[in-house]
Formats: sequence, C-alpha cells, structure tokens
Amino acid sequence: MKRRNEVLGVACLSLLALTACGDDSAQEASSENGEPFYENNDLEMIVPTSPGGGSDIQARFMAPYLSEHIPGSPDVQVVNIAGGGTITGSNEFALMREPDGESSLWASISTTTAYLLDEQGVEYDYENFKPVIGYPDGGVVYVSDSTGISDPNEILEAEEELVYGGTSVTGLPLTILLSFEVLGLDVDGIFGYESSGPARVAFEQGETNMDFQTTSSYLSNVEPMVEDGQAVPMYSIGQLDEDGNLVRDPQFPDLPTVEEVYIDIYGEEPSGEAWDAYKAFVGAVFTVQKVLWVHEDVPEEAFNELVEGAEGMVEDEQYQVEGEEVMGYEPFVGDEIREMMPRLLDLPEGTEEWVKGFLDETYGLDQ
Repeated sequence: MKRRNEVLGVACLSLLALTACGDDSAQEASSENGEPFYENNDLEMIVPTSPGGGSDIQARFMAPYLSEHIPGSPDVQVVNIAGGGTITGSNEFALMREPDGESSLWASISTTTAYLLDEQGVEYDYENFKPVIGYPDGGVVYVSDSTGISDPNEILEAEEELVYGGTSVTGLPLTILLSFEVLGLDVDGIFGYESSGPARVAFEQGETNMDFQTTSSYLSNVEPMVEDGQAVPMYSIGQLDEDGNLVRDPQFPDLPTVEEVYIDIYGEEPSGEAWDAYKAFVGAVFTVQKVLWVHEDVPEEAFNELVEGAEGMVEDEQYQVEGEEVMGYEPFVGDEIREMMPRLLDLPEGTEEWVKGFLDETYGLDQ
C-alpha cells in the first residue's frame, strides 16, 4: 500500500502536511509553547456505526498507528455512536463536541450520501469540517447460494425472491439500489439496520439473501462464506477513472463491474438517468469514501499534528503491510484531500432531484 509519488510531492511542499520531509520546523510549528498539542490531550474518533462493520474495523486498525505517529502520542479512542444510518453520531460530533482538537469523525459513504441528499435529520455540514485523511473504498454485491445463482449473468434468474437489507435508502445502500435499477433487478428491500455489520448478520441468518459489504468487511467477513459456498459474488461497485469511465476495482480485479454485467445480460452498454446517477454517486462517495474529519475551527497546531500523524502512519512499513487488506487503497492526506472534497461533493445538476424521485417512487424515501 505505497503512496503515490505525486502525493508525497504535495505533502512535502505543504505546510499543513508536516511530514518527515526533513524539515525541522514541523515540530516547532506543532505548538506555540514548543510542546506538542497532544502531549496533554487525547483524541476521540467517533465512528457513527455499531461495531463490526467496515468503518469500525478500519478505525480500530488506524487508532494505534495514529497514536504512535501523532506528536505527543495521544490515546486515540474509538467511540461507536450508532443510529440513523450514521446521522446520529455525525450530528453528535457536529453539535455536541467542542472544536478543541480532542474529537474527530470517521465518516463513511452513509454519512456522505445522507448529506448530499439533504436527508431529514442531517444537522452536520461538511462545510464546517475539514479533512485530515481520506480513503477510497469499494465493495461487492453478493447473493446466497439459496438463490440458485452461480454466475453474475444469471442474476435475473434467481429461484427465489431477492431480498436485500441495509441501513436507509439514502445511506450506504443508495449506490447499491441504483445498481439494481441499472440492471433491472426486482429486489425487495429491508431497511433500518444500524450499520453494514448487522445487515451482514441478517444475511448470514437467512433473513436476506442479497447483501453488499465494503472492501474491508467483505475481505474479512464474506470471503470465508464464499470459500464455503454459502455466498456468491456478483459484481464490485467499481471505480471511476480520470475520464469518468467505470473500471474494475483493483481490490477485486476478477469481479465484473455493473457495466460489464449489464452488457453480458443485455448485449449493449447501459445508458439513461439511472446509469448517470450511479456513476455520479460512485464518483462522489467511493473516490474518497472514508474520511477523518475535524471541526473547521480546530486549533491550528492540533490540525497540523493530526496531518503529521496521518502522514507518518501511512509511511509506516508495518502499517503498509498489515493495512493492505484492512484499508485496501492508497489514501489522500492534508492539502490534497482538502482540495478534492469540495469538487467531489458537488453533484451534477439534476442528479439529486432525480435520485430523490427514484427513491421515493421505488422504496419510499422516508424509510
């Protein structure tokens, strides 16, 4: 999980990055009194999901490395605040945590999709946050062996009704629901699970027969079921290249994308509003899917040290080796991610309205 050369170049030039680029002024800038800000302060990392899902797995993996590399070696405590499809914990961070550098939010796709669609209950505003580090992500849609489906091009020929479980239609499941629409699938949706972890358990218990897990959770929790023949992977969510084309996820090079499955089934490339919306949300929420946010007006020395810690973490050889499976993708840090996020959070005109209409008509937007 090596960093891109261009990212390192940006980091070394950035006053915010404060990485080990040979600049002794980094430590001097970390605190006005010469002592690291986190010498006497700890860091709370709020994960707005219940334990066991991809976000929780990643946060708990990162915590000790951040503690090691942030100047002052603060205790980094992961705190799960589940509810509302990540809205509850995100609101609590925005409204109930002081911008004192002692709290952060590990936000995921559910947090971002709810924000982009201005879901009821969303009180947090990304314009009042700033990112420290962010990771792309991906994931896989898979079905139970009970469906009789053994290959992606058989997905329209299930022997039983397809039942998918998720958090809320404007959370993590949104992009997955758009993929169902693109493929013309008739899927019954059950929503209200606190996170992807409980949704996966519902699949394991036979309450549903179709599920989606992000990369880290899929690799650790679902691949064993695939090896045992209990689960059958259908397609990865894919990623957009620099030209806006959907390409295979590098973590799942042997799995087709939604576009490839569509072509196999229908003999032509997908098109239309559902397809355009699907690609827009893949770009908006999977290009940088998991983000560590702090308040915009956090003390400057605290932010600088957090960026320094994040840069040190991703350069740690042990982190690179062990994080290959857990994190999966190369991160964006400091100035780079701060420049990216406003662009990624700007949906094409008309997309939000179309998606809301689709969700309201097909699933009931208030679910």
